[in-house]
Amino acid sequence: MYHKNSNQGLLLEQISNYIKHAPYRRIKRSGSLGLSNNSVRNLMVFKKLIEDFEIHAGGEIMLNAIDHMLVNMFKEWLLTEKSYSL
Repeated sequence: MYHKNSNQGLLLEQISNYIKHAPYRRIKRSGSLGLSNNSVRNLMVFKKLIEDFEIHAGGEIMLNAIDHMLVNMFKEWLLTEKSYSL
């Protein structure tokens, strides 16, 4: 029986699940199974960025709370705090 995790609404939980199931993802372009090592590495870097941003923002990010204001705050944080380029 499938039990729904109470953390399913958390952005980090969804990213973690996506990474966990990366070996079983079907690639549309080639039809092959499993994401490349580079794709998984990029997802792990993205997950770390979200973890750091949550610390900056002062709390966990829920999927249903993602809006334009939060996205703009994230972009501004990437540019100013993390020194990402445009």
